[in-house]
Amino acid sequence: MKKFFLLVMLASVSIFSFANGTENFGFYVSAMFNSLIPIMAVACTMALPVLIVLLCLNFKKSKLKYALIEKAIESGKEIPDSVFETPKKQVNFLNQGLTFLAVGIGLAVILLALADIRYASIGLLFILIGIGRVIAWWITRKSNNEVIEEK
Repeated sequence: MKKFFLLVMLASVSIFSFANGTENFGFYVSAMFNSLIPIMAVACTMALPVLIVLLCLNFKKSKLKYALIEKAIESGKEIPDSVFETPKKQVNFLNQGLTFLAVGIGLAVILLALADIRYASIGLLFILIGIGRVIAWWITRKSNNEVIEEK
């Protein structure tokens, strides 16, 4: 997903740099979105087989897991509860927050330099999401430290 976002950003930067200094900016924005249609068609065509393979591998993995559980039940062995639990993913709010901040600042600077402040405010959305993620990291970091100190 990050690579797709970078591809869209590169395409938009090239259109915005072409439109720099022109009066008819709306035409170039519509041209940018019209140029994204073939890019999306190629990207979706390339991603579909990969998605199908990943889904098949995931299905095969879960099928093997349940076949093993079934054999254990048939042989009368007791199954631990840890087999049915899904592992919890650790969300790295700091990494996500800093990424959103960097993308937002970069987008705001590029759009401010090439267009107008109205378009540069789009970067503010990413900046605010990044600030929210960093705050979430700060809050969870403090609560994790309190739990560690209590033990």
